Amino acid sequence: RDACFAVVSAGISLVLSPDLAVVDKIQLFFGAAGLPTLECPGACAALEGRYWKDWSALEAALSILMAELPLDSTSRRGKARFRKVLAASFVRAFWVNTQSGDDLGDGAFWEGWKIPREVSSSEQHVQQFEDMGCSRKVVGTGMVHESAIHHACGTATFTDDIPPPLGTLYAGLVRSKLVLGTAVVQADVVREMEGVRGYFDHRHLARPLPEVFPSGKVEAVGQILGVVVADTLELARKAAQNAPIDYEESPDESPIFSIQEAIEADSFYPYSRQVECGQVDQELDAADREEGLILVEGRVQIGSQEHFYMEPHTLLAVPSDGSITVHSCTQCMSKTQAVVAAAIGVPLSRVAVEVRRIGGGFGGKEKLSCSLAAQISVAAVELGRPVKICLSRNEDMEVSGQRLSLIHISEPTRLLSISYAVFCLKKKKKFFFINIVLLFTVCV
Repeated sequence: RDACFAVVSAGISLVLSPDLAVVDKIQLFFGAAGLPTLECPGACAALEGRYWKDWSALEAALSILMAELPLDSTSRRGKARFRKVLAASFVRAFWVNTQSGDDLGDGAFWEGWKIPREVSSSEQHVQQFEDMGCSRKVVGTGMVHESAIHHACGTATFTDDIPPPLGTLYAGLVRSKLVLGTAVVQADVVREMEGVRGYFDHRHLARPLPEVFPSGKVEAVGQILGVVVADTLELARKAAQNAPIDYEESPDESPIFSIQEAIEADSFYPYSRQVECGQVDQELDAADREEGLILVEGRVQIGSQEHFYMEPHTLLAVPSDGSITVHSCTQCMSKTQAVVAAAIGVPLSRVAVEVRRIGGGFGGKEKLSCSLAAQISVAAVELGRPVKICLSRNEDMEVSGQRLSLIHISEPTRLLSISYAVFCLKKKKKFFFINIVLLFTVCV
């Protein structure tokens, strides 16, 4: 049950001087399983009155913070040193996210806080049904996970571990270096590069599919323009990286990089949902006239996170007699089947998708895996040979989306009433838009 609680949680409130230079007031609160909310006045005092950009002040405050947190070897759930360092890293992350420029402090500070650890080990005891005198499974008894032994021993087979068929070729992604405009790849030059067997883009699709290949217009750095297929993975990546691309910036459009910019530009998805209970307008009007009522308002912003799954996107497409089999790490098998079928122009029955293991996912192996499957399937059908793609970690992070950032804005409302809007920063081909997720009002 303890696993349901955060190892460490943090809440930080910062008030700067009118010129946004000096710390007028800062509050640091931390939560940990089994402990009440902790405030660290010493660390706060070390920062108040100091320049917020002064790394030496933050460094001194973090050292005080380490000493102030009442965590030791007897603390519930243990890991006292790790939790202290984690708490300090939250403060450092908050500091970094509020800075501008390249001066982000001295990384040597953290050298003294490295945590040595031995190789991890654990045990799990599962009672067998036979030992309980039962011939059938009993509700509530433990069961060994289907892949537990393979994962523990390192013998689990992921997509990249599947032996490639004889004659397999490898794909590399040609990615845009322009944030917004048009891009044209010099395909003839790419095809003449060492080991290259073909270059494929939107012109090879059975019908236009912008989510697979754009038809010229790009909307983000890292957007996939096409795939290069070569004899080896190294040659495919080299050719894709060196592919000549003619760019033209869009003079009439400006990229949007934040939720606030999207709100100001009125850039919203055509989607909203509103739920109302009670006489909303009448209750809010009454709240404005009555005295002694507490009005609640505020704003909460949550940044995006990289999914950082264990195995980067890895896929293998094997064509055979008008059909194709895709070995993927996708979380969306049926969608992968539909996108591949549309890309190569065959019925769904001609596309088989096999997923042995996802290799981690956390929601990050949904849409991109479908596009990659379609891209290498087009190449495999055109060349009549299996095609495999295995993204490096840097490639994966550049072309994939992230868990979306959110802004929660609560308008002044009567206590016991709730009125808020959540703005969700989405990526449409890595171009930023805003999605109004929910507007919810309850009047008591």
